[in-house]
Amino acid sequence: DEVINFYMQLIQERSEDHAKQLPRVHVFSTFFYPKLKDRGYESVKTATRKINPSLLVSKDLILFPIHLGMHWCMAAIDLQHKKISYFD
Repeated sequence: DEVINFYMQLIQERSEDHAKQLPRVHVFSTFFYPKLKDRGYESVKTATRKINPSLLVSKDLILFPIHLGMHWCMAAIDLQHKKISYFD
């Protein structure tokens, strides 16, 4: 989990450092999806409350790392193209 979280933070920081050339990215931690899946929205409400409501206009991509037991995958919300993708 921590290796994935660290790498996702690197992606977010790189997007901030090179905002003119790269998509603006927001990443959720590896703990977000399991909490949402197992305990519902109430369990992640505090994590989403800290996010500025302008997230939907200030970012190009929102990334969700997902661990499915034996391997990792990712969901991505592409706000520019209004598309949700799942990478397995």
